[in-house]
Amino acid sequence: MTLQPDTIATIRQSWASILGVSTEALARGESRIYREKNDSAVLMFVSLFGTGILLGPSCAMEAGRNLPDSDLTSHAKLLELSTLYGGRALGEAKLYYSDSVPTLPSPNAKVSRARAHAVELEAACPPADTAEVG
Repeated sequence: MTLQPDTIATIRQSWASILGVSTEALARGESRIYREKNDSAVLMFVSLFGTGILLGPSCAMEAGRNLPDSDLTSHAKLLELSTLYGGRALGEAKLYYSDSVPTLPSPNAKVSRARAHAVELEAACPPADTAEVG
């Protein structure tokens, strides 16, 4: 599926804000963007429309600077790079986007904070989707 240009622009703008990089840098389609964040123990790599963004402490980033994107998308590799410096990785996730809003099964969908409802919902999901829920 091909996303609409406006959707891609919105996704880039959102991630630029989250990661603290410029939207223009993401739009240029550079192969890699680096953002040092020495006040963070988290080393993060996001691959977005062909651009890899590496964010974290400078010492861990230096260790990952010459690695291919395929290595940096590995949770194990990020842990290996950051653990030496007291850092931590967030885990792996795949990002999916759509141009259309999904329809809910019922127009009367409700929000609940009840544990029983959360357990019921979790049971209806594939194990891979709930592995990191805790």
